[in-house]
Amino acid sequence: MINNNPHSLEAEQAVIGAFLSEGLKKDSILTIFESLKAESFYNQLNADTFEAITELYEAHTAVDLVSVVGKLPGAKSYLIELVKHNSRSSNLSYWSQTVIEKSKERMMRDALLMAYNTLAENDTHSNKIDRVEDLLKTLSDSENVSNMQSLNDIIVEQMDVLDKRFNSSEPIGLQTGYTDLDEHIGGLRPGQLITLGARTSVGKSALGFNIAEHISSKNINTLYITMEMTKGELAERSICSQGRVNNRKIRDMQGLTENDWTSISHGAQRSAKLSINIIEMTRPSVNQIKAFARAVKRKGKLDFLVIDHLHLMNHMNPQSEVSGIANTTADLKALALELQVPILLMAQLNRGNAKENRRPTLTDLRGSGSIEQDSDGVYLIHRDDEDDEMRGKALILIEKNRAGEKDVAVVLSQNLQFYRFDNFANIEGRY
Repeated sequence: MINNNPHSLEAEQAVIGAFLSEGLKKDSILTIFESLKAESFYNQLNADTFEAITELYEAHTAVDLVSVVGKLPGAKSYLIELVKHNSRSSNLSYWSQTVIEKSKERMMRDALLMAYNTLAENDTHSNKIDRVEDLLKTLSDSENVSNMQSLNDIIVEQMDVLDKRFNSSEPIGLQTGYTDLDEHIGGLRPGQLITLGARTSVGKSALGFNIAEHISSKNINTLYITMEMTKGELAERSICSQGRVNNRKIRDMQGLTENDWTSISHGAQRSAKLSINIIEMTRPSVNQIKAFARAVKRKGKLDFLVIDHLHLMNHMNPQSEVSGIANTTADLKALALELQVPILLMAQLNRGNAKENRRPTLTDLRGSGSIEQDSDGVYLIHRDDEDDEMRGKALILIEKNRAGEKDVAVVLSQNLQFYRFDNFANIEGRY
């Protein structure tokens, strides 16, 4: 069982004694001093002494017994004893590491106690899970302080990245499989939240799944969360897509030929090789999605996340749909950064632009303010089958793109009888 107050008084006294005896002139001692803070010490007098040493150091005043006693006259006898018995300064690195480890154990204890107390709160099960995971995440976040770097060091590292990028043919982000789209957006990058919007029945699920198929065909672990279709329906869609099978034939099983069965078999074989995991969720909250994605990521099975779709989620306790969506999109953007994976989020458009027979814009997204704000990219699908020039085609309108061009339309070929969108050859990629 964990000690109620994990600490080592011996280690704390050894560290403080070394600072008082030898000051902070040596680089090795200064490095250890800068790795600590007052909260690292459990004993209050040791914490106060470290605080006094810090004040002297920041004032560019020599750190020694006399100067520290000047700040803490009531601790004179205690501090003299620390200096007198400071025979362990040669092991300062070991003792300072002990102080740090005990401090982290106290943080762990506090986080676990708070997590335990969460069980007694009057809240939903998914909210409790999310709260506990956030508490535990603070522990790993505390480890990331050591990741702080100067801009100079970051520039040196980034120049190395740019040099490798220049001398490599490998793309920067995950490629969607749509040549013109990838050219404009640079692929889907870790930490990005990308929103793909369309009206009902225009094909956002088909395009989202096509992107998942292409990315997962490169052995990139993809998680597809479906709220609209069953896993079986998605499997059939994948067979049609990969085998170029007319969905009417596989749905009705009427008039199937040997060639059709060959195509179905071919599609099934190709689909089986894709690195996609699918989960059905009925009106999940963002907390449920976060908990599940984190669990999959911990298993090393998540490099790309697709959510179909935003407006079928349960936006917990919102004052309105707009405020609920705002909370959800903010959490999903944070999740993308936390897990360092791109998230493709499908979203519903208002029906207004369909009645007006016009191209959709950002304002057609339900709850558009937060979606636009939190997304790194917003791509909208536009089809107009009544226009002879547009028949058999679809436009992907790049309405927002933090990583490159926007206000660009990419032309795709729509083959929804196969549940597919394809590259459209010999067509200028701008409209």
